[in-house]
Amino acid sequence: KGIAQGEGTPTSRVLAKTLQSELNRSHSFNDRIVALERSLATATEHVNVTTRELHQSQEECSINREKLKSAMAELHFVIGGKKELEETIFSWTRSIEELEHRLQSNTEECSKNGCENASEL
Repeated sequence: KGIAQGEGTPTSRVLAKTLQSELNRSHSFNDRIVALERSLATATEHVNVTTRELHQSQEECSINREKLKSAMAELHFVIGGKKELEETIFSWTRSIEELEHRLQSNTEECSKNGCENASEL
């Protein structure tokens, strides 16, 4: 303290000022290190939160993938049932057309020859 007030040799005063300056820089570095450590801790927590969210998102994606597979299987089943139904309807349509044709032929035959009762149709 006495050296800073002008006591001592010129060299000791220069050394004291240099020492004080270095001490101040050291405190400044320490403050910066503490601030960086806080920032690092905050960033690490953000990384941890993001990692947890990513894992949750991956799990949700996996669940949704399974739901999609199930829905696709159900859709294929429904499409298969639709095709089968279309084939049945087509078959019935053909049968109806054949019956209509036979009915038309029988009706024409009856008109030409006369039918005694409807059971001949």
